[in-house]
Amino acid sequence: MATLNRATMVAALVLSSLIGVSIPVDASIQPPPGDAGDVFEPFPGSTASVNVMTAAYNPDRDEYLVLIDETIPIDTRVASIVTGDGTVVVPRFVIDTDGATNAEALDSSTTTNVNAVYNPVSDEYLVTYNKAAPRPGLAPGPNQTAFRILAQRISAEGDLIGAPTPIDSVASPDSRCSARHHDVAVDPSTGDYVVAYAIGLPFGTLDPCEDLNGRHKTTIMKMTSALAVGPRTDLPGSVERSATYVAIERHPSTGDYLVGRYADDGLSGGRFTLLDSSFGVQREHVVDLRTQNPGNQVFTVDVAVDPTSEKWMTVTQGSAATMTMVLDDDGTVDVPADVRFDHPVTRIEALGNGVFVTARGDFLLGQLDLRGNSVSELVFPVSADSFSRATDVIAGASGRFLALGRENVTGVSATAPRAVELTAVSPATLPLPPARIADTRMSATAETVDGEFEGIGSIAAGSELPLLVAGRAGVPADASGAMLNIAAAGAGASGFITAYPCGSDRPTTSNLNFAAGAAASAGAFVALSDDGYTCLYASTSVDLIVDVNGFVPAQASIDSIVPERFLETRTGQADGTVDGEQEGEGRAPTGVIELPVAGRGSVPDDASAVMMNITAVRPSRQVFVTAFPCGEERPVAANLNAAAGSATNNLALARLGDDGMVCLYTSGETDVIVDVSAFVPATSSLVSINPERFVETRPGEQTVDRANEAGVRLPAGATMSFIPVAGRGSVPGGARGVMLNIATIAPSTNGFATVYPCGERPNAASVNYAAGSVTSNAVFVALSDPAGQICIYSSAETHLAVDVVGYTTDG
Repeated sequence: MATLNRATMVAALVLSSLIGVSIPVDASIQPPPGDAGDVFEPFPGSTASVNVMTAAYNPDRDEYLVLIDETIPIDTRVASIVTGDGTVVVPRFVIDTDGATNAEALDSSTTTNVNAVYNPVSDEYLVTYNKAAPRPGLAPGPNQTAFRILAQRISAEGDLIGAPTPIDSVASPDSRCSARHHDVAVDPSTGDYVVAYAIGLPFGTLDPCEDLNGRHKTTIMKMTSALAVGPRTDLPGSVERSATYVAIERHPSTGDYLVGRYADDGLSGGRFTLLDSSFGVQREHVVDLRTQNPGNQVFTVDVAVDPTSEKWMTVTQGSAATMTMVLDDDGTVDVPADVRFDHPVTRIEALGNGVFVTARGDFLLGQLDLRGNSVSELVFPVSADSFSRATDVIAGASGRFLALGRENVTGVSATAPRAVELTAVSPATLPLPPARIADTRMSATAETVDGEFEGIGSIAAGSELPLLVAGRAGVPADASGAMLNIAAAGAGASGFITAYPCGSDRPTTSNLNFAAGAAASAGAFVALSDDGYTCLYASTSVDLIVDVNGFVPAQASIDSIVPERFLETRTGQADGTVDGEQEGEGRAPTGVIELPVAGRGSVPDDASAVMMNITAVRPSRQVFVTAFPCGEERPVAANLNAAAGSATNNLALARLGDDGMVCLYTSGETDVIVDVSAFVPATSSLVSINPERFVETRPGEQTVDRANEAGVRLPAGATMSFIPVAGRGSVPGGARGVMLNIATIAPSTNGFATVYPCGERPNAASVNYAAGSVTSNAVFVALSDPAGQICIYSSAETHLAVDVVGYTTDG
């Protein structure tokens, strides 16, 4: 990434807009403000004018080194070390000066960029910049200097280590043939640097310059922390233009490098080359800005990599619009390049969890999702009598990032450097393709995604299975929670399953209730222990099949808790509710239960929604239960379907009413139990909605928009394909995953149904059903790219009803 810090920090999703003017792209996915610090001066009292600026973050000291190129009165590189709250730890110190006036100094973004990185191995900063300096081999004459790339080591305490050192190696006697724009990446496994830079003549003449004939090329080299330079590797192709732009980033897992530069004609767009650790070319992609606007001409390119999803993001800024492209870790295209902005995006930084933040080069900061779409924008905050220009963004820790800008004060010619540390709101949950992570059945058909936890035999009565979730099936090692589907099979007696973080006291709650010999399944939102485990307690001997379909990032805007009981209508129960309220009031008749949630147990007063497990116990007849915000109209949907006399449960994402209550409508007399396993804060990217029906196969029944009303049963072994979800009802077009409830109605035989993003069907089940039953289950499912669709497979002939209860734009 050009001019940006390389720290890969797991961080947050949506830009805070506490200060400045927020311009949400879609208000429905723009949470209220998060935390933001105050704008501060990284160089207090300085009257110099800043040309370009950047910073690097030191996680060990929680400090930023801020680097600027001053242009008044003379061109000088200076730095300071600050904290995010504006405390100046090391005041302004000079790194290097040109000794030339501003009028004499070259001022171009493609020649005089500055870079700063922190090296965790050597515990020091490296700053690099362009400057006219002597170069061996120049032809005799009055000018014995050429523009070069100089590097300066700086200790974590702000002390200069050695002198500025030229690190480029251009082989030409012509002083105009020189190193131009450059970028630097750090290899944290060795402490070495990798430098990519452009070589050419500043005015594109036909003078000799490494046989370029007026063009520019990009080269790459390794360099030790002591600034010992290795051999160059020139990348294929050259640019037909007087200048070019270079960006580089290292992949945290593969160790590969992605280099961005201009396309060969120097006008049409960007060229992105994936290199292995030895700089061998793996893949290349050219982004053509002119596909939608023939007059669009490339200005800048940049690259970044998300350490959570391990996907690359590229940005190609044009004169009329900006295109983004998303690549998988091996360089294959995940989201094709497309125009997603009609404004510039000059800098991009990955914060983790599929979150990218940008500096636009004008007065705006922005945030992108993992498809390259804009989620929110805000004005770089400055005083009322001035205007600003956002220049860079640098990842910090715990969802924080430093935004840098230049303030132009009215009536003053100088542009002063400004900084503000912002905290973003983390993603709530990130969807995954369903994957099996446990199948205890001692059967040849038992299979998990990695061969672990398969065929190990049934769980003994009164015991538990410690199940490793983190680090498997796409769940990051530092995930704090997961969305599971838990199925019970082969039970000799009725019983229940309780999921909770290993190491915690087992709660008096249940996630799945089952009858002897019957197959049963339920969605579960589970908190994970510090080492990534959930414990599954079985009240009776049973086999368990567990699929994972989403996870909660380490710093998430949903808070998973050890499950707490909020409603228990049964009388005489030894274990009541978390606070003794809403318990023992007797069976609920047909009608509505108003259940207080906010402010009880671990749920704060300002929670917007909760993950709850709803259980219907011994209904008098076939019933359904619908959860909805009190004070709003009950939707035509169901969260739970239960047969007469059964104990049936299901997970629900329930939005709270303005009074912090959720209403539960029961269609018949039954006991009801509600256990809460997580809450959604007021600021979250997981959006709960009133349930809306998206699929209905029964004749005469309606969906939210009258689409996907099949009117016939789904045949056995068939798939209902390409069901649109994004852009329907209350789900925005940018949704990446949804929380839904799938109901199978009167299936012909025992079987299962699987909901999945259209593509290859996974070895997983979303709901297990018995012949003739009405069975429902909650599912968190990723939507297919790019159309936002799902597919539903059923092993037996059945009717289907699908209700969407929430969505996320993360993922």
